[in-house]
Amino acid sequence: MLAIGWTSVPQRIAAVVGIALVILAAPLAVRAGNLVYSGALQFATGDYIFTDRTNSIYLMNGLFLSVGPAHLSVSVPVIYQNTSLVSNSGPGMIPSGGEGSDGVRQHRHGGQIHVTATNDFREVEVGDPLARADLEVLEGGNRSPSISVAALAKPPVASVQRGFGTGKWDYGAGLSVAHVIHRYVASASMIYWVMGDPAGVDFENPIAYSIAIGRPLANSKFSALLSLSGYTQIVENTDPFRQLGILLTYWLTTRRNLNGSIIFGLTESTPDVGLSIGWGITL
Repeated sequence: MLAIGWTSVPQRIAAVVGIALVILAAPLAVRAGNLVYSGALQFATGDYIFTDRTNSIYLMNGLFLSVGPAHLSVSVPVIYQNTSLVSNSGPGMIPSGGEGSDGVRQHRHGGQIHVTATNDFREVEVGDPLARADLEVLEGGNRSPSISVAALAKPPVASVQRGFGTGKWDYGAGLSVAHVIHRYVASASMIYWVMGDPAGVDFENPIAYSIAIGRPLANSKFSALLSLSGYTQIVENTDPFRQLGILLTYWLTTRRNLNGSIIFGLTESTPDVGLSIGWGITL
């Protein structure tokens, strides 16, 4: 069984959640040698550690290839944002303050950073792609979990000036575990990220994590999954990213599905709320 696959990454508001959410879909949608296209339209809003609110819209597109125990994926987002205060990184969204900003250095826990009004900022751009490779080292069975190791990379492609990226490479490596218990699927993953530091900001190297549990419903036409995800501190004096996610998937056929998710931010560095509608097609 595939432990951790790929969906509308992103890894972004649903980056960590998205990876966990595909677990229920994997046994149906991904078979050896199959190529899967997955996409999603996502919206996130929050003021993070700033006085201005950032609204973000993502159109996610990606491909997932499964060949035996190896699983490869790449995703590319098209992003709209109304501020340059939040940047996208390998682990997800970061309240960086924009290029050359010293504001995040001066932030104190529980406070907000005052920023100049950004009413005229309206930008759309292709974001940084995210590549991921998983290798299943232990195939799951009735009494044993499936275990996979993973390697990830985010190259710097998006504009730093407009807040769509950090302008630096991010690298990650980690482990994921999944186990079927009756009709429930439980999973956990942990990724260590080496972050590139943009001008004016010193990022900590975080550990991203996710814990999820879900099950198929209505004769497997639907599935539901609940997840808790986040990562350790990246920006000094800022609460670590942590969010709760709920996803529902409807299987049109064994090769096509529609899904919808909602996330709730639990800390100051997380969007207040995020919504997503997605789709998957086995090619």
